Amino acid sequence: MLLILVLFLLYIKNTTLTFAVFPLILLVFNFKTLSGKLLKAILLSTLIIVLFFIKNLILCGSLLFPSKIFTLIATDYAIPSKIQTFYYDNLKYYGYFITAEQYNSMSVWDLFIRWITLPKLNGLFNKLSVFLILALPFFIYKFKNEKALWLIYVNMILQIFLLLITSPQYRFFIHFVLFFSVFCLICLIQNKKLINALLALSQIPIALILFFPFNLSKLANHKSLMEISTFSINNIVFPYQNTKSNTSFETIQLGNLKYNSPQKNAFLWASGNGDLPCVNKKQVDTFEKYFQYIPQMRTNELKDGFYAKKISKNE
Repeated sequence: MLLILVLFLLYIKNTTLTFAVFPLILLVFNFKTLSGKLLKAILLSTLIIVLFFIKNLILCGSLLFPSKIFTLIATDYAIPSKIQTFYYDNLKYYGYFITAEQYNSMSVWDLFIRWITLPKLNGLFNKLSVFLILALPFFIYKFKNEKALWLIYVNMILQIFLLLITSPQYRFFIHFVLFFSVFCLICLIQNKKLINALLALSQIPIALILFFPFNLSKLANHKSLMEISTFSINNIVFPYQNTKSNTSFETIQLGNLKYNSPQKNAFLWASGNGDLPCVNKKQVDTFEKYFQYIPQMRTNELKDGFYAKKISKNE
């Protein structure tokens, strides 16, 4: 069951890679017991890995996006390495809210201080995660000194370390923060009546957030996160729109590609809910200017997808 859960996590989100240590440790310490029952685990793992590779080939054109480890199998629509590098470098800079020049000029300690002192929600969760790393050894040792909790604690440290050198955004480790925050709260509060009272009171902020609009300018930096979407009766039957952008779109012809671009460019990657194919003109222009690539249709059919066409600077 643990292996199935971890395989599921890895399949949908590669940032959960550190969770793979749990079934591996279970296997190492119980190898004699499990050695005769590994066939199902091996077959299931192989199936998921193959499906993962197939998914990557269909979506990105390479076996293990964005890694360049497996380069023998590639498609004509594989994302160019320059664009991959640009995208993931910007994710790294975005985690610290700095430019590339600032990042390259800062020491590891400077980056850590920058990360922990970020404003609003980013800084709040970053500080909380550091506090938990420092305080949890005491809580675990005093209240629940078990190997399982120590293992999860070490996994949390490993996850944050990997994120600090890749994309240190709190959303990638918030599950650890929530889990251990509740763990510490339970350690401190043992009275059953008080626990029940807190559970009842917790319904109030949930109801407020669900039914009443709030401006989150004091908590969030991004414009699209400033206001919470509230529940309405219509959502029982019809889902809420999948974007907060209400911009209109313009149709642009680029080579054999006719695409829709939002007229209000909130940021480089924003596209809104336009008719397919839909991409931000600002993104297309950026890739053309700096990397000399433009998106083109592979065939006349939209279902066949796109590829990045290399152009000369004079085109």
